[in-house]
Amino acid sequence: MTTGAIYRVPVDLETMQTTGLPEQLYQEGFSQQFDISSDGTRMTLSGGPMRQDDLYVSRADGSGVRQITDDAFRNLEPIFDPDGERIHFFSNRNGDYEGWTCLIDGGGMQMVTDGWRLIDTPAINPVDGSLAFGADQEWYV
Repeated sequence: MTTGAIYRVPVDLETMQTTGLPEQLYQEGFSQQFDISSDGTRMTLSGGPMRQDDLYVSRADGSGVRQITDDAFRNLEPIFDPDGERIHFFSNRNGDYEGWTCLIDGGGMQMVTDGWRLIDTPAINPVDGSLAFGADQEWYV
């Protein structure tokens, strides 16, 4: 797992120039695998202070961190659904790495692939909600 602190820095969206100093949101121990909800209010990330690959949700400013998985499995590369109510990720909770989804409170956990042996970050189409996962050097959509 790649670890490091996560920072945010203000940017002028017209000029794409930074307008302030970086502010640290998370200490080292969280991975650099994170996503911001489409409305910009929440963040999901993986890792954790115990170097366990769990999933977390927080406000976009880094406050209100809630752990949503707490198990021995590797839960990686979380991304928000376009509506911000579900998180898609991949995990080895059934032996191989497969695509999973859960609600932002950790409930409603379900596997969405079977036998794909995922190797890369999921991506989601914001228009139709379809998912793409990298698996065994191929992309499945």
